[in-house]
Amino acid sequence: MRLSDKVAIVIGGAGNIGPTIAAVFAREGANVVVADVKQEPGEAVVAAITAADGIATFVRTDVTSLAETERLVAATVATYGRLDVLVCGAYWQEIGNALELSEEGWNRSIDVSLKGIWLRARAGIPAMLQSGGGSIVTIASVQAIMPYPRRVAYAAAKGGVSTLTRELALDWGPRGIRVNAISPGVIVPSERWEKARLEQAEEWRLRTQCYPIDRIGRPEDVAYAALYLASDEAAFVNGVNLMVDGGVSIQSAEALVAPALRRGWRPGQLREVGDSTEVIGGSA
Repeated sequence: MRLSDKVAIVIGGAGNIGPTIAAVFAREGANVVVADVKQEPGEAVVAAITAADGIATFVRTDVTSLAETERLVAATVATYGRLDVLVCGAYWQEIGNALELSEEGWNRSIDVSLKGIWLRARAGIPAMLQSGGGSIVTIASVQAIMPYPRRVAYAAAKGGVSTLTRELALDWGPRGIRVNAISPGVIVPSERWEKARLEQAEEWRLRTQCYPIDRIGRPEDVAYAALYLASDEAAFVNGVNLMVDGGVSIQSAEALVAPALRRGWRPGQLREVGDSTEVIGGSA
């Protein structure tokens, strides 16, 4: 197993993606600590893991508090003896542009999504050093480079996560701690996948068309990327931002808004435009 005998904290472990990351890590042999401010959903994640013969515990944690984050790490080391992997997945998103968003909304988004990464690193790195090194996996977002309208705080926070990840990787790589980011595209939790596809068919179709691989992401897509970055297979990977977005971020604007550009129009193809004919994509 790829994480045999490793100890991993999954922060945001009761969210949209965290439960799947925790479950995959446990199946791969890790002792998993699920951390979240939501107690009942977090305990349910642990119950599902232990029912599948995995090893997991839940620690309620407010990731905007250094004291609580330090308590989480201390509880992990007290229970399992070490810390090898830290997944930083908690976030907060308030919708609004620069004039709509309240100062409270801005601060909450930055505190959870960006400042929280620093707090987790500050609390977790000393324990990792005592264990001889480890892996930190942060969760950024495709919105760091392709922001949605009216997501001013979230886009800023996730852009900061990407840069903070590289800084942490630079500072701590020499001490044996690798730090990498994952930037997901749209991820729909498994239990909502079929329901959303059937009940929101037109929105689902339009969103799917934006993705060159013709589907929207699942939590498993992010979980297996996190598994790779957490494992010894990624021993020479440090400071990367792994785009787990189905290729949505590699496109030109034209291909994004007009999927036909990548679905069959060929250089030199003709089309009718009013009373005339034009060549699409001929020689320059």
